[in-house]
Amino acid sequence: EPLSVKVTSIDLSTEPGTADINIIFGTDLHQCRNNAECFDDGVYCNGVEMCDTGAGIPGVCVSSGNPCESGLKCVENTQSCTACDEVRLQLTTDNYAGETSWDIKDSGGATIRSGSGYSIGSHVETIPNLQEGTYTFNIYDSWGDGICCLYGEGSYEVTLCGNTLKQGGTFQRSESTQFTIHSSPTSVPTASPIIQSTNSPTSQPTASPTNQPTKTPTTQPTVAPTSQPTA
Repeated sequence: EPLSVKVTSIDLSTEPGTADINIIFGTDLHQCRNNAECFDDGVYCNGVEMCDTGAGIPGVCVSSGNPCESGLKCVENTQSCTACDEVRLQLTTDNYAGETSWDIKDSGGATIRSGSGYSIGSHVETIPNLQEGTYTFNIYDSWGDGICCLYGEGSYEVTLCGNTLKQGGTFQRSESTQFTIHSSPTSVPTASPIIQSTNSPTSQPTASPTNQPTKTPTTQPTVAPTSQPTA
């Protein structure tokens, strides 16, 4: 049966983050034949509602997804797009967790954030409010055998506002990934362009000037001189 999954809110203020998700399937989905039959769900970061007819007619109404361009994040409470400035590291160590460390360096080589001294298990690190620029994430293993898979099933994933930058676990002494924080756009749409203006000019001037001069000279002189002087 048709299935629709919508994320209505995301809260990254806690560890781990939380999200509210609506899952709708079967007859609960709104069927449609064209986009005009789909209605706004009121969630800016879901994008616009459209009719998906890929499986045939009638189709079902679905959301187009994040309205922001790549490298920007959607902010629901302000209905805007802003620079994606938060990196998250999800790290699962191998059986020698003390060998694992990581850091983030800016383009000049200065360390912005780092981590080490982990216990065996899973860990989440959040690095918010990064300024515009180019950075390098580095992960290290002091023994030189990575974090997978000789002595445990270790792994890591680095994401930028939910988009995966790098994931893995099989390396030797280190592995590096470069990423860029972009500036926020100078202006962003404040709402998804869901509905076009319904009040376009509906009436042109209903009458062109109707009172032209009503009379052109209608009579020429009626009698021209008919006789020349006779004498």
